[in-house]
Amino acid sequence: MLNKITILFLLIFISGCSSGVDIEKSEKIVDKYYKTLSEGSTEEVLDMLPPEIFENQSREELAKYYRRVKYKLGKYKTRELVWKQEKSGVGVSSSDRVYNNLVLVYDVYYSKNMSKETFVFIGKDNPKLIGHTIKSNEIF
Repeated sequence: MLNKITILFLLIFISGCSSGVDIEKSEKIVDKYYKTLSEGSTEEVLDMLPPEIFENQSREELAKYYRRVKYKLGKYKTRELVWKQEKSGVGVSSSDRVYNNLVLVYDVYYSKNMSKETFVFIGKDNPKLIGHTIKSNEIF
């Protein structure tokens, strides 16, 4: 009986650990972001960002920031995935009992300079972009 309980616990634990954010779907969102950045307007890029991001900065402020990034770094050329991290855990609120997130970090090459850009996703089967940062000494 004890062995059956132990095996059941291990199966539940292992299945819980392997249920992360879908990396392929997340990378497709990143692909779409850079395609939009290359071909689209600043407004189209902003439309891809989560609504929560506009709680701390206005849409106009972010539009100005993205125009500055484009001016300082130049046209997007390519990127290289340099780091990724998957995390799963238990949230603190009752509505967020289990969370899964994925962090993807890229070295991004533009026509004038480069940056290090981080994308953060949540969700298991349908990843949702919840954060994006651009770090470059050339922006400021």
